[in-house]
Amino acid sequence: MTAIRKNLIGGDPVENINPSNHNGVVGLYARASEEHTGRAIAATKDALVSWSRSGMLRRHAVLRATAGEIFARKQKLGEILSEGIAEVTRAGQIFGFFTGEALRLAGETLPSIRLGVGVETTREPVGVVGIIAPWNFPMAILASKLAPAICYGNTVVIKPADRVPRGTWKLVDILKRAGLPRRRRAW
Repeated sequence: MTAIRKNLIGGDPVENINPSNHNGVVGLYARASEEHTGRAIAATKDALVSWSRSGMLRRHAVLRATAGEIFARKQKLGEILSEGIAEVTRAGQIFGFFTGEALRLAGETLPSIRLGVGVETTREPVGVVGIIAPWNFPMAILASKLAPAICYGNTVVIKPADRVPRGTWKLVDILKRAGLPRRRRAW
């Protein structure tokens, strides 16, 4: 029997049908209720307290470890996405890019069209980011939203596409092993 992959906060299982041919159950995944979504947001807000203050070296380490594991497992992850090795490679490249960005958290001073007015940009955490991942290019597009959010100290609640949740599960598992905190803790 196929194991049921529950939401990280719980939920009722639903079948996940293979999107490449609409035949066969790929796995059973839980569907979050409105209550579960609220709990996930609350837990993510709690984690924001420490993650937003974790510093550039900590975030760099998590992003670097994530990129490294994605590249190391790209063949296997690509098989999960039905011939998606190029997409997995792109996800690894995105995490790799933001590995460098984590060390460049300084803002920029830009010219203004208004006389005597300065324009300065900063990169700071804004809070909890909600990502609703699409079914097409589910890992690369998710990486393009998730990596910058983590890089700049935000926390994230992800709703994977109903048709392809497994790639999201694998990416979240990689992030957990890379050291992304699950709950509030002191650094």
